[in-house]
Amino acid sequence: MIAPRRYTLVTTGNVSTTPRLVKAADALTAAGHRVRVVALTAMPVHERADAAVMASRGWELVRVDVRHGTLRGAVRRGWHGVRQWGARLAWGMGFRRAALADRVVSRYLDLLARAAGAAPADVVIGHTLGALPVAARAARALGAALAFDSEDLHSEELPATPEHARARAVVGAVEARYLPRCRYVTASADGIADALAERYGLARPAVVLNTFPLADRPARMSPRRRPAMASLYWYSQLIGAGRGLEDALDALALLDGRATLHLRGRMDPSYRAAFDARVGALRLGDRVQVHDVVSPPELVRVAAEHDIGLALEQPHAMNRELCVTNKLCTYLLAGLAVVATDTRGQRGILADAPGAGVLYPPGDAPALARALAHLIESPDALRRAQGAARAAAERRYAWEHDAPRLVSYL
Repeated sequence: MIAPRRYTLVTTGNVSTTPRLVKAADALTAAGHRVRVVALTAMPVHERADAAVMASRGWELVRVDVRHGTLRGAVRRGWHGVRQWGARLAWGMGFRRAALADRVVSRYLDLLARAAGAAPADVVIGHTLGALPVAARAARALGAALAFDSEDLHSEELPATPEHARARAVVGAVEARYLPRCRYVTASADGIADALAERYGLARPAVVLNTFPLADRPARMSPRRRPAMASLYWYSQLIGAGRGLEDALDALALLDGRATLHLRGRMDPSYRAAFDARVGALRLGDRVQVHDVVSPPELVRVAAEHDIGLALEQPHAMNRELCVTNKLCTYLLAGLAVVATDTRGQRGILADAPGAGVLYPPGDAPALARALAHLIESPDALRRAQGAARAAAERRYAWEHDAPRLVSYL
């Protein structure tokens, strides 16, 4: 039997916006370990979701308060924002100190590190890039092991173009400084694990996919009848540019009223005008509906209300080519047929889930429309794909398969 350990998990977001951390905390707690989570409380819009997440958790949450609409939050955001701006300026002028890079990627570095180091821990785990230097500081202060969960290949999230060279360099500096110091590194996809091992000389990170528990499914998962109009579904924390939504809108227009598109997430204000203009120009009207975010335990249930899940990753950067997002795993668990862009990460999953979905070339809206039309026009094909998705989730793509990997590794 493994002796209980003390884990501190750190994120630079609200707890409700980091479902992967929530699942890790749950798994470690269920295995008998003591878990503290250090997270920000920043956006009032997330507070209700945070409360829903914490309603049934068995671990401790420490909130670092930088809330909008409060004096304390305003002072903290302003002060730490100025310090981060100064670090960016100095880095841009050629000063390559590690402390500057840490502050560039982690605005609330000091606040989070103080909270993370306020109680003993055997292992401190950073979730999100900004939490990596935080976790390193806390682990050093506590004499604890350092760990990092690489949900993305952060140094490759931006395109390899001159205008992004400075931002890519600072992220790469943080990864290169701290990842070799980690006793444990996990990754959300095989391609990301391979890239980290090769780039930083690490032992290959343990792969823990972005899956969800079987219990998150609706109580009844009966086969769907053929819909009058197929319901297409896509979700993310942020509805914004570069996410493949242009493919979806253009394809929807080619389907001649045979489908509706449901998007779930928070609309990026800078994207709203372009999004509305495209919907209007394509005359999609009420065939496009935008829904609010939900807490992580609700993601599978609300996905199961639809017919076809869209995984529209655009490989404008290496990370998008390699990643396996939680939406793809959510669709399988919810029993949705999947239509996904042909990227390395998604290709591997659908190859291991035969019949659950089809791939199309990113940016090719007519090809996406043809793939959707085949499923919409053939109820048998749609039912087979949905059944294959459910079977793949039960066999491999559910948290019950990934949680033991995580617990046995850490």
